[in-house]
Amino acid sequence: MDDRQLKTIRVMLVASDPDMAEAIRMHVGQAFLLSLVDTATSITEAREKTAAFLPDVILLAEPTSAHPLESDIFTFCRELAFDYPGIGIVLLLQHIDEAALEAALDSGARGVVAITQSSEGWYVLGEELESRVRQAYDMVSQQRGDRWVWNRLFDRRRSVAFISGSGGVGKSLLAALLAIRTATYAAEALQHVHITPEIALIDADLTPGVQHLLFDIEPSHTLTDIAKLHRGLDRASARLFLQEIRFPLAREQEGRLHLLASPPAMNDDLAPTPSQIANVMSVMRNTFDLLVIDTHTALTQASWPVLQSSSHIWIVCTPDIISIFQTRRLLDALLQRDEGYLRSKLGVIINRVEKKQEVTFEDAHFLFEKEGVPVLAGIWNSPQQVEFHLNQGALYPLTHVPPKKKRRWRKKRRKKDATPMQPLPLNQAIDQLTQHFLGDLLIGEQPDGGQARAHTDENASRPGRRGKPSA
Repeated sequence: MDDRQLKTIRVMLVASDPDMAEAIRMHVGQAFLLSLVDTATSITEAREKTAAFLPDVILLAEPTSAHPLESDIFTFCRELAFDYPGIGIVLLLQHIDEAALEAALDSGARGVVAITQSSEGWYVLGEELESRVRQAYDMVSQQRGDRWVWNRLFDRRRSVAFISGSGGVGKSLLAALLAIRTATYAAEALQHVHITPEIALIDADLTPGVQHLLFDIEPSHTLTDIAKLHRGLDRASARLFLQEIRFPLAREQEGRLHLLASPPAMNDDLAPTPSQIANVMSVMRNTFDLLVIDTHTALTQASWPVLQSSSHIWIVCTPDIISIFQTRRLLDALLQRDEGYLRSKLGVIINRVEKKQEVTFEDAHFLFEKEGVPVLAGIWNSPQQVEFHLNQGALYPLTHVPPKKKRRWRKKRRKKDATPMQPLPLNQAIDQLTQHFLGDLLIGEQPDGGQARAHTDENASRPGRRGKPSA
């Protein structure tokens, strides 16, 4: 017997009607070598559980009028098929005709099964259901490894929101540089599986934002335009509002980044509501693999939905009394809303550090660590370098980190500084923040079962014999 036929197929069920779900669960439980991992009753729950369990096959049941879903079943099937090509999708439809079969084929479904309702309840032919599940599994078994690897490396799609307590601290520039460096890192880390992760930079600063100026582009659409779509917003329409930015990489490669700009001038009557912004963030999370978001200065009603939906919240400040005071006020306002939930997301970046300032980097670092908020990086002030590349219209060189040269080990080692962290140049700080953001993608598990190679080689720091680094 073929090895694929002996493997237990992990099945997840999506059904809004509880009676229908119970009938399907009964047939799946009686089938040979089929294991039901979980059941979802809504599209939002289905997205979360699909990312968490990564089943082999999804049974997507047509909703009833008494228990509707948030969107059309074929639209949701198309989104799942795009995001997870390694998962086979089987539709359970109440009425199967030529139009329904054509819609199922266009949506990327791998099989269709009829489910009917009688006076005794819902009925589905168990042998046909089992056959369609195995057929769907065999059809997508050759595709496991493309975006499938990406979804296994990540436990969820990630997003980081930049915010500050006061203006003029370099928040928008750091967000743009992190987006560029993230696109570079993710593309290099996933070269072995030929994946190009989709990364979006969203300018949610309505005061207005400056991301389109940093990249020297004229936006054709803005965040206000996409927020007006309300319920008509989906993955396909969301892509039309973002502009693609390309920048050079090593070995004649090219990085890609999508930008959603903020409006150049904002009228209070046209400003998007918090619910509209939350809807935009939800669609963006489901459309792109990684999000970098530039939000308002200080906490506002428009920035709160962005912070709630982000997996990381990074606060940018400078080592001066006013900026630190405003940052502490921002921290208090955030923690008052939901301390247990938000505290794990927070991090502080101390930007524009100089040797002689009214507040030293060591004092600012100690202050935030005492508050229980980690300091992610300190960045030396380099206005001439930043101004030069901004005038050239090229931000990528600011993120480039040249490879380190191997040096002979000396017998006398320098004494370690008492300070746990030292400020870094801009490019090295962005590199460090990117590694913190991507995390297990860079040092996680490879698809072949081995461990991925970290960017910092541990063996290079071990001195070998005669004072030379070991091979």
